[in-house]
Amino acid sequence: MKTPWMFALTLLLTLTIALLPAAAQANGQWGLPEGAKLRIGKGRITEIEFSPDGQLLAVATGIGIWLYDVPAFREVALLTGHTNPVISVDFSADGQTLASASDDTIRIWDVATGTLRKTFTSQGEYVTSMSLSPDRQMFAYAYVSEVEAMLELWDVTTGQLLKTLGGGNTVESVCFSPDGQTLAAGTQTVQLWDVTPGELRQTLIGHSWDVKSLCFSLDGQTLVSGSDNTIRLWDVTTGEQLHNLTGHTDAVEDGEISKIKSVCFSPNGKTLASAGANGTVRLWHANTGKHLKTLTEHTGEVNEEAKESQVFRLGCLQADLTKKGTFAILLLIADGLMCS
Repeated sequence: MKTPWMFALTLLLTLTIALLPAAAQANGQWGLPEGAKLRIGKGRITEIEFSPDGQLLAVATGIGIWLYDVPAFREVALLTGHTNPVISVDFSADGQTLASASDDTIRIWDVATGTLRKTFTSQGEYVTSMSLSPDRQMFAYAYVSEVEAMLELWDVTTGQLLKTLGGGNTVESVCFSPDGQTLAAGTQTVQLWDVTPGELRQTLIGHSWDVKSLCFSLDGQTLVSGSDNTIRLWDVTTGEQLHNLTGHTDAVEDGEISKIKSVCFSPNGKTLASAGANGTVRLWHANTGKHLKTLTEHTGEVNEEAKESQVFRLGCLQADLTKKGTFAILLLIADGLMCS
């Protein structure tokens, strides 16, 4: 984050990653939406994550994890080895390590060389969420088996189970605080765990649906959670709810009502982005909760019944991509990625 975000928020379409036939993907300029510069990416996309310095983008797909040089808009590596689609990726705080999870394994990668450091086999039928600690010493993952749902902490170096934090309720999202001392876990509530003793510190109650996305502010003082059609901001120390942000509406996904898909802070903590399943992205002032803007241009006309209009995941980046310190929002939609 070389330049603080002190300019008006610019929403310029700079990059689109889409699922296209191989021939179309071979030409990065073919059939781009107006304003887009380049198309990159191959395979069904399930998750996205920027490196902490904004220089790399990890894109989880059905064929592996693509790593992209963000300023150059070019692919630099494809990490393969998972036998099922990769559902989650997470960088360490120094950007040197990447963790990835599929239904049955968690893999730890050296980012610089692209080599596999270690493979962990899930104890359950499938992994629901995973997060790598900032110091890359441990990872948390949640899984579901035939008889139980569990949340566990594992040591990256030794491969040993460190703590079993809870069981019973399916954990849909997990996230370490920037200092690695707190782990947030989303069920129909938000649980805050003290990592070292492995003790539940607080349970934050307010959502009525499973919490699909969690994100800490850079200073670790605020946590945002997304569920039902609300985005809630919490004081991490006191557990007090600071804001309840509303405005998103339902969408129909596979015959079921779908709610908030993703939330993320801008790196300076001043702006919050939230993605609804109906294809809209809303920007909010993080301190006041004021609604700043609604983005729908990335999909054209938004149709509740159209899966291609749904935004599944956000990646928020503040880097010197435009020499103006622009806040970029990467949108993972059903048919690819685009950056605004």
